Amino acid sequence: MKKFIFIMTVILSTTLQGMAQSFTTEQLKGCKWLDDETRKDLPYTIWFSDSTCFSKTDYLPINKSLTAQYPYYLTTKAPKQFEHSKVGKEKRGKYLVILLGKPGFQQLLVNEIIGISEDRLIIKWNLFPSGIGACTITRTFKKAEK
Repeated sequence: MKKFIFIMTVILSTTLQGMAQSFTTEQLKGCKWLDDETRKDLPYTIWFSDSTCFSKTDYLPINKSLTAQYPYYLTTKAPKQFEHSKVGKEKRGKYLVILLGKPGFQQLLVNEIIGISEDRLIIKWNLFPSGIGACTITRTFKKAEK
C-alpha cells in the first residue's frame, strides 16, 4: 500500500509539474537576452516582440554584426509544422516555435523553454533540427545590460 501511494504521488507531482510549465510572451519581451555561454568575442543576443524573435551576433574581432528576425509563437505542444495563424496570437506555452530562413528554404525550430526568471532565460535549443549534426543543447541567457 505504501508503495502504491508513493508511485501515485510521484505520478501526480510529475503531471502537475508538467502542466505548470507554461510561459508567456510578456515574460520574453521588454529586454534583450544575452547567451551566457557564448564566446566573449562572439556575443549572441535575442529579444522578442509579440510576433518576432530577433537575434544578433556580434563578431567583435572584425567589428561586424549580423541581426536577423523570425516569426514565432508559444504553444503547449511541440508542433510538426509551423502554423502561421498562431504568430502574434498564441502567447502562452512551453515551446518556442520559430520559423527560420526565407520562403523556399525555411526550417522549423522547436525549442523548449525550461525556465524564465527576472534575470535568466533557459531554453533547450535545437541545433540544425533537421540536418546533419542535429542536436539539442541547453542555453542559458541572462538579461543584457541596457
